[in-house]
Amino acid sequence: MCIEREEILAVYEAGPEAVVELVTRLLGIIEQQNIIIEQQSLKIAQLEERVKHLEEMLDKNSHNSSKPPSTDSYSRNKPKVKSQRKKSDRSVGGQNGHPGTTLRMNDDPDEVVVHHVDKCTNCGRSLTSIPSDYERRQVFDIPPIAIKCTEHRSAIKTCPKCSHVNKAVFPEG
Repeated sequence: MCIEREEILAVYEAGPEAVVELVTRLLGIIEQQNIIIEQQSLKIAQLEERVKHLEEMLDKNSHNSSKPPSTDSYSRNKPKVKSQRKKSDRSVGGQNGHPGTTLRMNDDPDEVVVHHVDKCTNCGRSLTSIPSDYERRQVFDIPPIAIKCTEHRSAIKTCPKCSHVNKAVFPEG
């Protein structure tokens, strides 16, 4: 609430009752604000205590308390795990003289996609009547996993001689 100087002077000129009313109203506003400030101070103190408690929980891990290692997930400064592997004088990766392996070209691919050249990229002449040579490259993809639904039906037949109803047996499982 902001009161301009002119408004204050107008209240002053209206007489002592107007001044008393204005001061009483302002004191009521100040009292409400003091109540809000006290509530906020209590809430701030509660939140600071909670933050302190949570920071203490974060600072504990399996190395400085009796907590198991599986509870170290929220730790701010996780202990660095040192490798137990001995340092070797060899370089990283495949060693010299080691025969590499890769996927071999498949003689019978599941699908063949032919990419045609219809005109020369240099002069623009049509190449549709010229026989093609091919460069081959193969891509090996793992097909997506899909749910397979198998319905089993058991045949039911009635014997024409004795009228006995016969049912096929479903497989185990």
